[in-house]
Parts: sequence; structure tokens; C-alpha cells
Amino acid sequence: MHLVALNIPDLLLGLWRGTLDCDSTDHKDSWDWAILRNQGLWKAHGKQLVWGFQIMMQEEIMPSDLIDGYWLLIEWSTEFEMLYCQRREDRIHMAHPSLHTSCHVTPEALRHSTPFANLAQRGVQQCQVNALLAMMPDLHPQSEGIPQGGNDLGDGYILLPATERSPKPVKPCESTAIHAFLKEQGYPTTLEAQSEAMSVTWSAHLRLPNGQTACSLWKECTSHTVCVSQHVKFENGGQQPTRIAEVMFFFLLQVGPKRWGVALVSLFGPPSVDLLRKSNNTYYTAQHLHDTSIKVIDAKCYARALSVSVEVRQVT
Repeated sequence: MHLVALNIPDLLLGLWRGTLDCDSTDHKDSWDWAILRNQGLWKAHGKQLVWGFQIMMQEEIMPSDLIDGYWLLIEWSTEFEMLYCQRREDRIHMAHPSLHTSCHVTPEALRHSTPFANLAQRGVQQCQVNALLAMMPDLHPQSEGIPQGGNDLGDGYILLPATERSPKPVKPCESTAIHAFLKEQGYPTTLEAQSEAMSVTWSAHLRLPNGQTACSLWKECTSHTVCVSQHVKFENGGQQPTRIAEVMFFFLLQVGPKRWGVALVSLFGPPSVDLLRKSNNTYYTAQHLHDTSIKVIDAKCYARALSVSVEVRQVT
């Protein structure tokens, strides 16, 4: 998307680096924002743009998210003019067309003005596609299906390789979490069973119904990537219904005829409400609880997979 990847970055970088044209009645020494000398301005101002476009570039957008995205981009555009242009005639050239184009992204997505014309056109296009596929079936894309070694959990969830060839023993805290999960599902275990050593067969990945692939620490820890993808957002219920967790591994859990595809996760604590509010829900910071908060969750309660840039800070 040229607006997000080229036009707006070109405008902002020119302002921050002080390379944008300067009128004779203006002076770059008065540009407080130039050369990134004031990072607080960007942190307070730029996250509206980031969060707004994160919303608008999703493949599926909830109506409430559309409204949030619309107002975030409107606020960003307005604050841009107040911060940089400052109602000065000699700074009109700073108001690039891409600045106001961002405000029209949401209305274009909604298309309230001609909803039925839009639907009619989409119907015509679908009929054309159907006709082509009837005449040339080879054009139809083949579904990915279930790869070799995968396990279909139903409802669009599939456990994917790599998979351990034999069961591996789990740590005591992990065994406790497994027994707690079975109790939640109505299959409580005896004290004798809880004291016995437990082994499970690890799987590395889970395909979600939206096409995303959730990964696990078991395989991601060997990838040496800056952005790690073994983190998930899932529906937890209770006082904190949505939680963030790091997936250690996936596995199948079976009691008699009942079978679950589950993930053993290490939870993060609640986010900093103040930072989340100030960053327009863009900056999520929370403490990783590691082995002190291990939980087994049903794979089907996943909301989405996350790619997280981890910033490690020592707590003193």
C-alpha cells in the first residue's frame, strides 16, 4: 500500500530529518521536530497513525474497529497540521495529499454512499468468476488441506508438524497445569495420578481458522529472529477475559473418547493501563511470569497469533 509504505513515511522522514523544502519566511532552526531531536513528539503523536493503519489493514475488520480507526486517523491528521503546519502559509507545502488521503480510508471501506451499486458490482464480478471456473476448472485454487503429520482438530484448527517422535516428560508445574485443565473440563484426576510422572508428544505449530499459523517456543527459540511469533492472544474469561501468553508447545490430550488439541503456555501479567491508554492501544507492556503462571488452554479459544518485538528489562 503506497500510502502507508511510501507516501506518508517520505513526508514524515523529510520533516524529522529537516530535509523538506523551507520557505524563505520560515527557518529550519524553528523546527522542533527536525532530526528527531524531540522523540516525545513522535511517541505521543505517531502511535495514532500506527494503530489506525494497523486496524485498517486487517483482512477482517469489526464495525467497532472501523470507527476507532477512523477517529484515530482523523486525530492524527488534525494534530499533524497543528504540530507541523501551525496554520502558517509558508508551511502549506508540508500538508502532502497523503496526509488527507489517510482520512478517507475508512469511508472508502464503508462505501455508505452507494452500498447497493457496490453490492451489484460485486455480484457481477462473482458471476464472471463462476463462469470462468465452469469453463476452465484448472483456474480454481486448490485448498491447502491437512499436511502430512497434521491433526485436524475441527472448526478450522489444525495441529501442524514438527512433532516429536515419542512423548517427552513435562516439568512438575506443567503437569499441575494439565491436571487443572482436565478438572476444568469435568475430568478430575486422583491425587495418585497427579503424583505420577507425565509425558506428552509435542507439536510445533497450530493453524488457525483465519489462516494464521501460531508457533511455539520449542521451535522458535532456534530461529534467531528479532520478531518472535510464539505469542498468542486468547479468550480467558473472568476479570481479565483477553490474555497474552507465550506458547511453549502444543499437544493432543485424550481421556477415553474425548480429545483436545491444547497449548501449554506461560502467561504474561496484566498490561500497563496507563501506557496502553497513552499509546492509543499500540504499546502493550506486561511482565512475563514464566514458570510461576503456567496454563493449558484449548487451542480453539485462540483469538489471534501475534508477532512480538521483545524488549527485555531487568527488574530491580
